Amino acid sequence: MTHRWLRCAALIGAVLLFAACNSATGGTGNTGNKVTVATQPSSTGFPLWLAERLGYYAEAGLDVDLAYFPSGAPLVEAGAGGAWDAGFMGAPPGLTAADKWKMVPAGVNTEEGKTLALWVRRADLSGKTPTEALRGRDILVKTNSTAHYVLLSCLQKLELAGKVNLVPIETNAVPSAFGGGRGGGAMTWPPFDMGFEGNPDYIRVCDGEMAGTPVYDFIGLTQEFAQERPEQADSFLRAAFRANAWIPENRDRAAALLTEYYATQGIDIEPEQAALQIAKVEYLSLPGSVELYRGRLGADLEHLAETFVELGAYQSEPDISAAVSSGLETAERAVGTDPAHSEPDQGE
Repeated sequence: MTHRWLRCAALIGAVLLFAACNSATGGTGNTGNKVTVATQPSSTGFPLWLAERLGYYAEAGLDVDLAYFPSGAPLVEAGAGGAWDAGFMGAPPGLTAADKWKMVPAGVNTEEGKTLALWVRRADLSGKTPTEALRGRDILVKTNSTAHYVLLSCLQKLELAGKVNLVPIETNAVPSAFGGGRGGGAMTWPPFDMGFEGNPDYIRVCDGEMAGTPVYDFIGLTQEFAQERPEQADSFLRAAFRANAWIPENRDRAAALLTEYYATQGIDIEPEQAALQIAKVEYLSLPGSVELYRGRLGADLEHLAETFVELGAYQSEPDISAAVSSGLETAERAVGTDPAHSEPDQGE
């Protein structure tokens, strides 16, 4: 894990240095079928690597370079500076990118609410409800994050709003801190939940699904890529979402490849953990993403944005309507220009 984070830190420094030399509207300078794609080492960022591993980019005639980031904020900043054409990002940085730099949230590739979980120690639950065990206790959480967002809904569900203490902590530090006895509860997300999933010493008492709080992730396109190279942008989206559609039909193989993906970033994960991550994430097809844009997505994002304004993570609420509109338009275009005029092949 340490080696991987050192590599990521070095990469971020290099990419941001490059980005500083480019304007927020200058683009990558890529031409033709060359596409630079940014992703993160997670089960939600996995499909963008998988599309390359399965040969979908090559079949679409794209020459793709992958760049890796440990989180959405530096990824978005690098994209704004011209370091990539397309990238995976969670909804909070994705909405910031759409509002501030006019990036296009061109498709919802995953919903990951079930992976964001609140844990307590089994010993603390002896003879108590989760509410009783957590009341007045410290909860470890990465503040101003989607984990924080889900936690607030969980606290409402457990009737604990205002009755616990939130302790800010980086997500990668949660396992050692909570495992060492700190706090009465802890919020995790993959891959930093490996010490909790399947461990009888810990009990999952709430997550995004239990709390009714979906958490979406986007495939974002820079405005330059979407508008100036629409053919390549459409081909990229279809290839990326083809990998998404492959995962639910090939879960065992997908779990094995997720393990391989993590290994490329210096993260060791057991096959059983990979299978759990694959099972907990909803991987949307491109038509499924379009349906979500036409349905509940706007309302869900409004709720997230309002919460982030209250937390102080947003200075003001981003223009959700504009983000959804631009994303839907781009996703519909990619579907409409599909040469196959059919659902993508589900085989490897």
